[in-house]
Amino acid sequence: MGELLLFNVVELILSKLGELLVEELFLANGPDAELRKLETALSSIKLVLLDAEENQSTNDELRKWLANVKDAFADADDLLDEVEFEALKNQVRGKLRNYLTSSSSISFRLSVVSRIKEMTERLHLIDGGKNKFRLSERSSDPRNVRIQRETSHSFVHSVHVIGRSRDEEAIVERLNDAREHVSVIPIVGIGGLGKTTLARLVYNNERVARDFEPKMWVGVSQDFDMNVLMKKIIASATTSPCDEQDSDQLQHKLRGCLADKKFLLVLDDMWDSDLVKWRELKSLLMGGRRGSKVIVTTRSNAVVSIVGSDHPYELGGLAWRDCFSLILEWAFPKGEDQSRHQNLLHIGEQIAERCKGVPLAARSLGSLLYKKTDERDWQRVRDSEIWRLQRQRPEDILPALKLSYDYLPSYLKPCFAYCSIFQMGQYIYKDKLIQLWMAQGLIQSIPGQNLEPEDIGDQYFDELCSTSLFQEVEENGPLYVTFRMHDLVHDLAQSIAQTECLKKKSHTGDVLNMVRHVSLLGCDLSGQGVEKSLLKLQKLRTIFFPRDGIRSMHDRFVDECIETFLYLRVIDLEDSCFEVLPKSIGYLKHLRFLDLSWNCSIKELPASICKLLNLQTLRISYCKALKRLPKNIGNLIGLRHLYVTTQQESFPEKAIGCLTSLQSLWITGCANLVCLPEEIQCLRALRTLAISRCPRLASLPKCVGSLAKLENLMINDCEKLNLDEGRITVIANLGIRTMVFTELPNFVNWPRWLRGTARSVNYLRIAFCPSLRKFPEWLQNSESLQKLEILGCPEVSALPKGFQHLRALKVLRVKECSRLAHTLHPETARDWHMVAHIPELYINNARITSSHY
Repeated sequence: MGELLLFNVVELILSKLGELLVEELFLANGPDAELRKLETALSSIKLVLLDAEENQSTNDELRKWLANVKDAFADADDLLDEVEFEALKNQVRGKLRNYLTSSSSISFRLSVVSRIKEMTERLHLIDGGKNKFRLSERSSDPRNVRIQRETSHSFVHSVHVIGRSRDEEAIVERLNDAREHVSVIPIVGIGGLGKTTLARLVYNNERVARDFEPKMWVGVSQDFDMNVLMKKIIASATTSPCDEQDSDQLQHKLRGCLADKKFLLVLDDMWDSDLVKWRELKSLLMGGRRGSKVIVTTRSNAVVSIVGSDHPYELGGLAWRDCFSLILEWAFPKGEDQSRHQNLLHIGEQIAERCKGVPLAARSLGSLLYKKTDERDWQRVRDSEIWRLQRQRPEDILPALKLSYDYLPSYLKPCFAYCSIFQMGQYIYKDKLIQLWMAQGLIQSIPGQNLEPEDIGDQYFDELCSTSLFQEVEENGPLYVTFRMHDLVHDLAQSIAQTECLKKKSHTGDVLNMVRHVSLLGCDLSGQGVEKSLLKLQKLRTIFFPRDGIRSMHDRFVDECIETFLYLRVIDLEDSCFEVLPKSIGYLKHLRFLDLSWNCSIKELPASICKLLNLQTLRISYCKALKRLPKNIGNLIGLRHLYVTTQQESFPEKAIGCLTSLQSLWITGCANLVCLPEEIQCLRALRTLAISRCPRLASLPKCVGSLAKLENLMINDCEKLNLDEGRITVIANLGIRTMVFTELPNFVNWPRWLRGTARSVNYLRIAFCPSLRKFPEWLQNSESLQKLEILGCPEVSALPKGFQHLRALKVLRVKECSRLAHTLHPETARDWHMVAHIPELYINNARITSSHY
């Protein structure tokens, strides 16, 4: 990225090269020998990269040398990618693994030998240039120690927030003022003060939960598109996606959600001070009951002036002592006796003064020092040159954040920098981010551990959360995890990736040749092709269209992108409206990630899409006009994640079952689908099966109970589906950890085939199943169950016997279950002994503790 991070890049290339050699794809004295020479050349350069990258800021010649290294590494990676692709192509044809010896591949073999030789010579020339810099050799990065910290809960509790209790109480008091029909409370302050955290505290406050229904949370950021905002507000109010496009229909639906209800709406991180837009939005909110409130968080006084409040809540900085406490909370493991480290506490006080009352800075620096008890580590932070190199305004905390980045292990740096491709303030899905990291080859295998790349990506994500670079992590169940980067953290990512990641907001301006990833923000692409400034970027790896950022796109633009940028790893066209995906898509042999979801115009996919043998992720969900899947989709032998919506009654024969690498299958909005193929049993790697909004689907295939690696099962809004199907094969122990069943009117009895999940399940959500009367007896054996949600099940009247023995259970949430709530309510307390041990018990949004009984 901007700081090159080439040490990490070369390790990934060497890993790929090593896999090719292990596969023994070549005969002796052939390409195999040339690959070993290439390996030697790469390894020689690798030895000096750490020292070179650390010293580049003071040496222009060294910077140029590293730029040449970067270009060469990118070309070497592309070359090895082509070799891998040829192997996959011949695997699909059923040929032997030593395919390059076959007569049909002689031309490719000769070509690749020549190109490997040229690449090795090019690297030797670059390697020779390193001597004049007198660089020291290092074979490993000492900072590559994995960060281990307890995973934090997504729910913001007041005990986790330091120094804001008075602010929370002040805002809650303002919410009690019902003199106006709908009034606005702006929370204003500089970046990093914790405006969003304070709004979250208020939003989750028990008194607020009792007084306001519905509660809605919407991230606004720099995008104040009315249709986008209405869809977000509706989705938050109804807890389900809104796919309506028509403005009039959206307005009607929004008014219906709020009509005669005392609501609370949080508009987080608002920047746009357009008075006309604001008045249009507020007019739509006036149908709520008197006393409804809108909380707006913003850095801008201009925004405060247009929302019409004479009394904004001006958030100040934390007291020095609170900053110090925050540093200690993040630096020491929970429960550790801090008094044993008096020497560190004294240095910590001095570091707290650097934070200037900004909690984001304190939290970042505390995270940086986690479990470090060597006094020198604390001194290095206190005395870092960065405090002097960057002249600060009082509100400038970028140096504190930059320190957190500098101390990251090298394998995390490019993953963090790549996040600059997203829109500022955007909520990002964790699973999508990990898939993008995989597509760019940013995930390294861990020596000695046989982990899937998705699992390693999970670890990367948790590590970046623990450093406070990722925040506002929200879980709507384990399958729907979103997060957001603070605006200042996003600024940091942009400053790091500035030469490689480009956000294009218009059709003007120069583009650097070094750019590898392009995000188009708000550009009108109707009737236009690719602009000339982008056409020169032949080695582009990402074309990214942030959702909510693009409304119109012409087929010509898509055609030119695909025909021009042959080295693309990622194409994200989510929420676009072009009608035809060109046949030339089949030439993108490097493509790993393709997102066409929410395109309501595309009717079919070209057969050539089945040539994308490196494709790992295909997202075509909510493509309502899509008639069918290509019949040869089974050729995508590298596909790991498939999200699909089609008009078919059934999937193509001998297709889905051929996708033996598939880790997750998401079937959504297939209105005509009546059955799933029995060949699903061939998906032996499948870990997630999610089926949603398939109204004609009556049963699951009998083999579903034999998917031994299945960890996550989600079934939602399938009105004819009968889960209690006796023909389903039962195996003794399913390893399912997450089960979600929602909006299933035929869900009456618990299926016998789920009995094998008792020991493994740790998250169970049952919602809006009106015919369900009771829970299975085997639930009392669910010793791993940590979270149980029961929503909208009016016939359920009791918890199963032995429920009190579920000692791992941390959260029980009961809502709109009148009979069950009655047995747990403080006034009746019939079954209190069964839930007394649960740390977090919620009944109809109110948190219940032992003091209520």
